[in-house]
Amino acid sequence: MARHHERLSFTRARPWAGLTPQERARFKRHVKAIYDSHRNRLPPEHYQRLHHAIASGAITVRKGKVDRIATNGVLFSAPAGLEVLPADLTIDCRFRPSGTDSPLVRSLIVAGLATRDELEIGIVVDESGRTKSAALHGLFAMGPLGLGSLPDIDLVPQIVSQSHAAASLLNSWIGEVAKVHDVVKVFDDV
Repeated sequence: MARHHERLSFTRARPWAGLTPQERARFKRHVKAIYDSHRNRLPPEHYQRLHHAIASGAITVRKGKVDRIATNGVLFSAPAGLEVLPADLTIDCRFRPSGTDSPLVRSLIVAGLATRDELEIGIVVDESGRTKSAALHGLFAMGPLGLGSLPDIDLVPQIVSQSHAAASLLNSWIGEVAKVHDVVKVFDDV
């Protein structure tokens, strides 16, 4: 199943790469919200477990918005008003924007070490997450930061694959730098 899913994501990446900037912008305006709501599907056995948990009352589905997360629970804005949902432990799984306006990313763009993609939803990267800047070979923008270049890169299997590719590239790059600078690896016996 994982191999099929991985193969499927690469086939979707190829058509995306062939789109013009205007076609990508049109997709973002007209289709992205619909696509995002349908692309994340649970495997059938997880879907059944989820619906069983909802039917048994183990999980409650509520319409609303999380306003704030605190140490003792969640401040929840529901149609009836604000309420506190008590919790000993909270895991925040909300989607966050890629952060291209963060001071760090802005400084990388200003310095020419990264380029914002034409949709302004991320940074231009290759399949391993390496920024497409000739100035630096070892700068990577992982996961959602690469959404403008790689569709579905914000999904866990794709982030894991991207991380492995980045680690492999970094390893070979470090080896090349070591050869050029005649670096000798020394290992101490412990």
